[in-house]
Amino acid sequence: MALDEACFACAGVGIVFKDLSESVLDVCCKVGNGRQRWVCRTCNRSFGATCGTPMYRLHNTPTEVARTLLVVMRRGSLSAAEDITGHKHETIGRWLRAVALHAEQITEALVRDLHWTVVEVDAFWSFVKKSAQPSDAPAATGPRWGCLSVDRATRVVVAWAFAGSEDVAAPQVVAQTRRRTAGQAGVSWLSDGRSVYRQAVGRVYRDAQRSGKRGRPRLVPTAGVGLTQAVKRRCRGRVVGVAVRCVLGVADRVSVWGFTGERLNGVLRDRLNCLTRKTHAFAKRVCLWDAAVVLCVFERNWLRSHRCLRERAEDCSSGRRYRRRSPAMAIGLTDHIWSWEEFLTYRHHHYSKGVTTASGVSCDFSADTGIGGLNLMPMGTRFLLPSPPAPLPLCGRGV
Repeated sequence: MALDEACFACAGVGIVFKDLSESVLDVCCKVGNGRQRWVCRTCNRSFGATCGTPMYRLHNTPTEVARTLLVVMRRGSLSAAEDITGHKHETIGRWLRAVALHAEQITEALVRDLHWTVVEVDAFWSFVKKSAQPSDAPAATGPRWGCLSVDRATRVVVAWAFAGSEDVAAPQVVAQTRRRTAGQAGVSWLSDGRSVYRQAVGRVYRDAQRSGKRGRPRLVPTAGVGLTQAVKRRCRGRVVGVAVRCVLGVADRVSVWGFTGERLNGVLRDRLNCLTRKTHAFAKRVCLWDAAVVLCVFERNWLRSHRCLRERAEDCSSGRRYRRRSPAMAIGLTDHIWSWEEFLTYRHHHYSKGVTTASGVSCDFSADTGIGGLNLMPMGTRFLLPSPPAPLPLCGRGV
């Protein structure tokens, strides 16, 4: 039986699996321990039904993995998840890193060439292991900053980056946002009064203006780009007013208050115990801190509905007057709200080798690097799907 899907290594289409009535010489394939193995006739590479997903080489079901990770995603620590589920905290941490890396790969493949309205950018602060970093402390401890850019109309988190300071994370988010914009066109930005956003937007949104003369072309600001900053005035620690400052383009006074980005920061702190300012459940490793935030952001984009995005539906099958939508549905990336099982079994056969994710992680898993720290198998083709595909047919015991 042939598989209607491209090979993960060579992009070949001659993928088959062994039928018990056929010989090994007639159908190039491998079957071992009751689990179906698929083999490409072109490159003779074999892989399992869960290859390209976080469930690869796991004996647990997607439901069990999702239930365990939801404990961490709902203000639980790894120790609390170990007491509730019975899995070791080392295993839960490995699952968390693998699933977060899978979320970054899906985002890198699907979130591109989109149109944004007003993009808000904001940063939040936490710490890893120690809130203050002494001079002799390792680089993996101390303050940890996360920067996010959010599309105001659809509530989609466009890009994110993590670093030891806001000045390092902000330029990465601005550059990643432009790469995911259709035609890399200019958009309207909204931020606070930090000068790093003005410098990042002015540096990233520049296009070469060629005059036909010799030498390096002149760089001019991208058409349509704008930056409006809302500078808060404080008195004894309380906000008493907001001053609007137009830095680039024309100020959009209808949307000067960055409520979407600040609201998202509050949601992240409410759901992740490692982001709480004074807590005993703080992150002990940078990779776990990054993985928890990435997974929470991905859940907000694809797995959860947003109340302000619902739309009236007269022919809704569930009898509801409004149809619930996630930010990914509002921007047109999918037609339904993903479940955890769909997310964990989504195969990334369409990813190209060497693609770098938003957090600087390479999608080439031939080496033991990245957030996941796992040796997953690289995918060689790019085939974008609006919704998770159906699982591969299995033979014998399930994977």
